[in-house]
Amino acid sequence: MTLWQPDPALIRRPAYQSLADQFARAIHDGRLANGARLPTHRRLAEDLNLSVQTVSRAYEELIRRGLISGEIGRGSFVQTQRREEEPPYIPERLGEVIDLSILKPVCEPMHLERLKQALGWLAENLPASSALSFRPNMVFPRHRAVAVEWLRLCGLDASPQNVSLTNGATAGMTVALM
Repeated sequence: MTLWQPDPALIRRPAYQSLADQFARAIHDGRLANGARLPTHRRLAEDLNLSVQTVSRAYEELIRRGLISGEIGRGSFVQTQRREEEPPYIPERLGEVIDLSILKPVCEPMHLERLKQALGWLAENLPASSALSFRPNMVFPRHRAVAVEWLRLCGLDASPQNVSLTNGATAGMTVALM
């Protein structure tokens, strides 16, 4: 069992979130090592003067974040995996901060494995002409004309030179914000 304990004076509302954050910091800082056994829900609840439900919810949050694993009858254990680079985005919403820097798809391990397989297949089978080409620029004037007509129907007067065509929402948001 680990010697580190959360500080009850630092617990704020919602208590389960605050407790989970303290554990997450301790794991990140190395104060709780991989494989360290955490106190039982009941014992930690008694030590911190919290309800067992609050501790259980904090542990569930840590499991969701991939920081611990729980086994009925055995206990809860720190589960640090090999360290990967920090993502270029905020992995979860904290307070009122909304990160618009990147669109992150919902991805389970199965999806990642299928993506790897598909990219491997493409690496082996994709012709160079397909990999190194894009729509010819001759198509763009027609698309711009359609966009200008649509904007006109919406009550906006625009010239084709002021219409930027993008390849998806991310590129469109980037252009709009620039």
